[in-house]
Formats: sequence, C-alpha cells, structure tokens
Amino acid sequence: MEAFIANSDSFLAAGAVTLGNAFVGFLIGAIIGYALAVLVSRTPWVERSFYVYIIGSQMVPVIALAPILYGIIRDETLLKITVAAYLTFFPVTVNVLRGLRSCDPRALELMHSYAASTGEIYRKLRMPASLPFLFNALKIASTGSLIGAIVAELMGGNAGLGVLILSLQYNSYGGSDKLWALVLEAAIIGMLFFGLVSLVERIVVPWQPEFRRARGQKGGA
Repeated sequence: MEAFIANSDSFLAAGAVTLGNAFVGFLIGAIIGYALAVLVSRTPWVERSFYVYIIGSQMVPVIALAPILYGIIRDETLLKITVAAYLTFFPVTVNVLRGLRSCDPRALELMHSYAASTGEIYRKLRMPASLPFLFNALKIASTGSLIGAIVAELMGGNAGLGVLILSLQYNSYGGSDKLWALVLEAAIIGMLFFGLVSLVERIVVPWQPEFRRARGQKGGA
C-alpha cells in the first residue's frame, strides 16, 4: 500500500492507459464476435468452411502472437487494442452462437405460423435469447482483454501497466513492493471491469432467473 501511495500518480496513469486500450479492444472484439455468430448461425456453409479456423485461431498463445503482430502493426496502441479484441471475439462468438440456437422450438414454430421473416425471428426471438449467453462471454472477456493489453505492453511500449512491470523487473533493484502494488492494481481493475459488465447485464437482461430470485428474496425480506 505504501508503494502504491508513493507512486500513485504514475501507477494510476498507467492503469488508465491499459484499461482504455483493453476497453476499446473489448468493444471491437464483442462487435466482431456477435456479428460473426449471427453470420455463422444464418449461413451454414460459413460454419462448415470457417468455424474450424476460428477455433484454431485461439490455439496460438498470446505471448507468441503479440511480437508477430507488433512486427506487422508497428503501433503500440493499435497492438494492445488488437490483442484485446482477439481475446474477446472468440468467447463471444461461441457463446452467442449457442444462444442464438437455444430458442424454444415451440416459439420458433409460432413465429413461423405468423409468417415471420428471418430478420423478424432474429430481432424478436433469437437475439433476445442470446443476450444471457453474450453477457456470460463478456464477463470472461473483460478480464481476458485486460490481460491481453498487459501482455502486449510487455512486448514493447511507452505507457501502461505492462511497461511499468517490465521496467521494474529489469531496472529496479529491491522494487518487489512496487511490483506487488502493480499486480494488485491490475487485479482491482479487472474486478471493476468484471463488475461493470455484471451491472450492465442486470440492467439489460433483468429477466434471468438469478436476478428474479434476488428480487424475490429482497421482497420477502
């Protein structure tokens, strides 16, 4: 705590840089992942042709991928955003695809009986059904995107938690207290990020059973 207080300005500034890049990559990855899930669910040949490659893309360790991307991109901010998006799109794609296919068959039959178009079925049935799955993925990706941004910073950069960690590791004798402070800061930022996604989930999908039970318990109390 003393190490954090003594270096609070630089530590908080580094955390803001890391969180900002992670958040932008998180949003981009979520949008790409959701769009890809919708495309795969609507176009069977896309799933047959490309889904295996989507899965295979996640077999590459980020610690090995980041230096390769840095050699191509040559921009530290864009690198962090790209890595964060990379770690976000896959869980979103997989979970949303499952959610889009989780609709009650009777509800689908009812929509078809009213001659609903494919677009209407997606807007009114499939997409609402996918929201709980989406938020499950986003809660996983919230911490993953932050880790990705830090790993990208370790590959080279001028600002961020990863840059400070690397600098202290190699250039500061006896700086273990500062390293611990940075690790705890990263953990707190990750928990806050996770909590923000959970709060948005409660607002957007309040019909989930666990939220209804929580409201019922409060009402009973």
